[in-house]
Amino acid sequence: MKFRTFRNVISMVLFLSLGGTCYGCYAWWQRSLLVEEAEKQERQRHIAEETARREAQQKLAAATAAKNAASSAATAAAEDAARAATPGGYWLKASNLRPVDTDALTALGRPAVDKIKDAARGKPWKINVYADDGQRFNRVKIDLDRDEKDDESWTIFGDGRIERKVSSKDNGTMDGNFRLELSGWVDMRAPAATTATTSTTSPTGTPVAAGSRGVDTDMFDLVARLPVQEKIKDATKGKAWKINLYSDDGQRFNRAKVDLNRNDKWDESWTFKSATDIERQVAPADDEKYTEVYSFQGGAWVKKP
Repeated sequence: MKFRTFRNVISMVLFLSLGGTCYGCYAWWQRSLLVEEAEKQERQRHIAEETARREAQQKLAAATAAKNAASSAATAAAEDAARAATPGGYWLKASNLRPVDTDALTALGRPAVDKIKDAARGKPWKINVYADDGQRFNRVKIDLDRDEKDDESWTIFGDGRIERKVSSKDNGTMDGNFRLELSGWVDMRAPAATTATTSTTSPTGTPVAAGSRGVDTDMFDLVARLPVQEKIKDATKGKAWKINLYSDDGQRFNRAKVDLNRNDKWDESWTFKSATDIERQVAPADDEKYTEVYSFQGGAWVKKP
């Protein structure tokens, strides 16, 4: 009887122990499920937050792009309106303008009349400005050396664009065509992505880029063509600019000076250091103080730092 009772007690203890163990395992499993569910929810929350953040960034970027596009469009529209309203004043901010360009553009800013004759009276060049409809100036003719032959014919379009036809041989036949951009005159015959060249060459045989200044073309032509002398004064007599050539060694021209507007102040000083080294010093303020230096490389002027 005692043995049976002891056995029952032992059995009860074992049963209770097993039951406690199973319950503990069950409770641990339940906690694991809860922890896993919590981690899953946390991951989903992070994913949702990251997705919302990215969508917000995309919306902000799209809104910013739309704002910038609208601003650019508004700026372009304002530029177009300013160019159409006052083409002369608008294009005066273009780079690399010649003195005659500045005079012609300034004349376009005058009150419109049928014709302004000799708008640059007293200058080496003659400028006539025309308003065919009496409302706005739409044509300009320029005689660079006052020989009664038109060297240039400008067209000012209704939207303010300006194109310039040029008679390179000073015979009234227009054989060149340029358009004015903020970077200066651009040869309309030259491909936009490449630099076209003409048959004009520098003293070293380097082609001179199309659309280069007329004074450059004259300079290279004179140095290559004229017999070497100690000094040639005003080698471009009759032109808008004055060029003096100098030979220090009697063998070749190695220096030149340029007065772009014939006001008796030298605007440029050229040095032909060697057959491959040409340097041009420039006084941009027209005060004979040379603050800019350029070298001739590959058919174009490159500004030195």
